[in-house]
Amino acid sequence: LHTPFYSPENLTAFVRRSVMRQHASAAPPRPSRVAPGLELAGLEELILGLLEKDPASRPQTAREVLGRLEGLDGGA
Repeated sequence: LHTPFYSPENLTAFVRRSVMRQHASAAPPRPSRVAPGLELAGLEELILGLLEKDPASRPQTAREVLGRLEGLDGGA
């Protein structure tokens, strides 16, 4: 009775849908939480900005990203 629901194919599809739903709605973890101890300063904010769900909230051009990178301590 439970075999069709618990088949590897169904579980894989369930996990895939769950991951896609989370990707579309959940904010990514802060890089400093994933890699504690890394000195990210303004880089962390740039990374999170690049990962914004709303495209209008992301940097709009590569030039803008480059400008923000150059503005970081130790930038080019």
